[in-house]
Amino acid sequence: MLASAIAWTLLFAPPDAVPPASGPVSAAEPPASADDSAAVSEPPTLLPPGTLVLAPALAGPYQLFDTEGLPVGAPITVGEGAKPPELQLPPGVYYLHGPAAVDPVVVASGLRLVWDGERVLPVEVWAAAQEARAQEARAQEARVAAELERAQQVPPPSAPAPTWRAWASPLASTLVPGVGQVLNGQGYKGTGLLFGTVGTTIAAAALFRLGNDGTRPLPAEYARLIGYGVFSSAAPLLWIYAITDAYRVATNKEVEPKLDHQLRLSVTRMMTVGFRADTRRPGFYDDWSVSLMGQATRRLSVGVSDLSVKPGGSTGPQVWQLGARLDYRVFDRKRLWIDLAAGSILQVAANGGRAPLDPDAARPRRTTKFGAVPYAQLDLRYFVLDRVSLDLTPRVAIPLTTRYYSANRALPRYAAELELGVSLSTYF
Repeated sequence: MLASAIAWTLLFAPPDAVPPASGPVSAAEPPASADDSAAVSEPPTLLPPGTLVLAPALAGPYQLFDTEGLPVGAPITVGEGAKPPELQLPPGVYYLHGPAAVDPVVVASGLRLVWDGERVLPVEVWAAAQEARAQEARAQEARVAAELERAQQVPPPSAPAPTWRAWASPLASTLVPGVGQVLNGQGYKGTGLLFGTVGTTIAAAALFRLGNDGTRPLPAEYARLIGYGVFSSAAPLLWIYAITDAYRVATNKEVEPKLDHQLRLSVTRMMTVGFRADTRRPGFYDDWSVSLMGQATRRLSVGVSDLSVKPGGSTGPQVWQLGARLDYRVFDRKRLWIDLAAGSILQVAANGGRAPLDPDAARPRRTTKFGAVPYAQLDLRYFVLDRVSLDLTPRVAIPLTTRYYSANRALPRYAAELELGVSLSTYF
């Protein structure tokens, strides 16, 4: 009876009254804790929205879409000069469809960003860029206003010069240097060119006539020869300048050097002062030549140079001369060009072979010698017309053999030379 009563009681007892089972609890079914119940019941945390300012350069309608292709809000119209619209959006990636293209934009939580039509920037960076553009625009407007003010202050152009001056002025300066400038209304310039040309011509003639008998001190003789070379070269340069300047002023043209020329033809006079056999009587050495230089690129020219023939007379050798030169222009601003050049001169000297005065004497044997003179030089070119320049050319040369000049004069080999050249160049 007792056993039956206990079994009946356990069968109909409520769950709370059932004692816990003895033994270990299974790990597969752990009892639920109070902390787990609390974590499940908390709502999810929402991030604060971000601000996106639409400030594209291209005005028109824009529509924002999310990553699933669904429109976000109504279409937005961005107008020129209007205040950029601001959107409050949850953080994430969006796609902005505009008049020109579709651009991805990013919205960050709690940040204020600007889309300028190309990229998303912090509002501070965008504002600084806008201020810089505004300052540049104001500066440009100020420059334009200043240019307009200066243009209004410029006096109206004078009446065009008579057409007869285009040929009369250069012709007058050809006959008498400076007279063409006087015809053009430039009396002071014409007077200066006249006295400059006549003065240098007289000075060169006077220094040449002084001669040297060996009694003059050596420094004074060097000064005489150098002065003769400078004055005798300056006189024709001033004369040529007077002719070309008279034409330029008469035609009212600005000089624009021909950068894209194909060929340059130059007539050059090189000169130097050096010792002769009598060391108390240094000699003046000069050399007239022609050069033809072709322009390979905008700054590089190559060609034949120093072409000349030097008659030997009754005693000296007959000399044929030619050379090759590489020329690179390092500076060209307006009317001034500066070139660096390197080259070499080849001389062929033929001596003898003339019949002697005595018919019974043996005819001298004809000899031929070859020589080379490498050099480096600097060309300073000043354009007096679009296709005409006056050049000043310092040159350093070292002859590997005897160097022949005009007037049957020569310098020995390995005698380093510092030459000064003047040229008239024409560009084709």
